[in-house]
Amino acid sequence: MQYRPDTPERHYKDSIRLENNRRSDEKLLASVEIDISSPESDFMKMASGTDSTILNRGKRYFSIYCSPCHRDDAGGNIGPNLTDDFWLNGRSIKDMAITIYKGVPDHGMPGWLHSLNKGQTASLIGYIRSLKGSNPLHPKAPQGTNE
Repeated sequence: MQYRPDTPERHYKDSIRLENNRRSDEKLLASVEIDISSPESDFMKMASGTDSTILNRGKRYFSIYCSPCHRDDAGGNIGPNLTDDFWLNGRSIKDMAITIYKGVPDHGMPGWLHSLNKGQTASLIGYIRSLKGSNPLHPKAPQGTNE
């Protein structure tokens, strides 16, 4: 059967699908909000920790999802430098999680909500936080605010 987007039935089914996707996304983000609000949550412990196993996992995820735009050393390319004190979307764990999950469509960053689970995201955030002040070669000029 051929897909016909111009039928009322198709419009209805598409709107239901989009609404279900939106609700699913909201549930996932609400779950993350709960984890972020508790300093004792596993998410916060991983994201703020220094355990080498977690950081190595985060480095692996960084190389897959982030380095194409931020470079392997996080010095910035298409995306901003993640090693300096200037951030476009906030540098707190909460800000970083929301940026990773929702993306920044206006700047070309995709959201990874359906690609990364909470453990992967927490280890990725921990790794990115560990890069602060690492002084990569030829870093991208500072962008954002120093807050």
